[in-house]
Amino acid sequence: MSPSASQRRVRGLVLATFALALVLAIRDLPSVLYDDAAITFRYAWRIAHGHGFTFNDGDRTNGASAPLYTLFLAAFSRLGIDLVVAAKIVGVSCYALSCSMIAWLGARLGGLRTAAFAAALLIAITQYRNLALSGMESAFAVVLGLLVLCLLAARRDLLAGVVLGIAVVNKIDAGMLAIAVAIAYLAIERRAPLRLAGAALLTAAPWFVFSTWYFGSPVPHSAIQKATVVKNTARSHDPLWILRGLGTDWTLVLLALGTASLLLVPRMAKANHRLAIVFTATVLWGWGHLTLFSLVDLGDSYPWYLTVIYPTISLGAAVGCSYAWGTACSSRLPRPARAAADAHPGRQRGGP
Repeated sequence: MSPSASQRRVRGLVLATFALALVLAIRDLPSVLYDDAAITFRYAWRIAHGHGFTFNDGDRTNGASAPLYTLFLAAFSRLGIDLVVAAKIVGVSCYALSCSMIAWLGARLGGLRTAAFAAALLIAITQYRNLALSGMESAFAVVLGLLVLCLLAARRDLLAGVVLGIAVVNKIDAGMLAIAVAIAYLAIERRAPLRLAGAALLTAAPWFVFSTWYFGSPVPHSAIQKATVVKNTARSHDPLWILRGLGTDWTLVLLALGTASLLLVPRMAKANHRLAIVFTATVLWGWGHLTLFSLVDLGDSYPWYLTVIYPTISLGAAVGCSYAWGTACSSRLPRPARAAADAHPGRQRGGP
């Protein structure tokens, strides 16, 4: 198959994934959003109507844990769009975008088969769709994180750094993605991504300076309260709550398979350092997020903390499945066919 034909197939799959995800999101759109989303809506409404980044008059407390998402919704409110409707529009759009971005990353990492596996696995996780459509900022955060990975795959490091800085401004726990990218670079290229890190710091710095001046702290007040004050004294913290949550369905299998797929990184690195970095960062991002919210007691087992994990394990598992499929199919080829495939490696497709 010519490169142009292969690219057309990938584009077709990405667009088909977006369309299918969009239809499913609209079909499953809830009539009632999560209660915690109302906190963000209040901040967004007050910003849009000239009351500043406040929950009440004179109260400069950053209780909205996702400033960028809050400002994004405020723009909708300023245009006269109801905030619940705006949150649903953002949720549906981000869900469809995240599924199509996972398909695109899968294609870069392992070809059309990996892309199809990645898209199918993520779309099949109904819990991810429910969380993306909940009105919370999680799906918006997923899209920003996946955009960083897509830009890295496209070798746009400077722009990836800018988006990474924006992602950290939106949700401070996106710092786990920054750590994952740094570890991936150090492990595979034996160097720190200084250009990317510099762009991220310069992008995020203005917000953190403003936040320190306006709110008194660069850390969202909601995170401080959950970590230090608001505790559910009727229960003890369970550090395994995320793993138990994933264990209620088949997604724990995806986590295990995606983690095991890290064994393929040396093989990837021999062929393409950049793709090995992207894949390693993806899996480590999911594990970093899982570890952070497993160990830090934030008062309760809030389900939206799982949102970021689902795309990462879907992509990780897809790479593993694609490799296993390709290996099995190759072993079933008659000996002459294998010899012909070895003589013409450009004809082999789909493996990572």
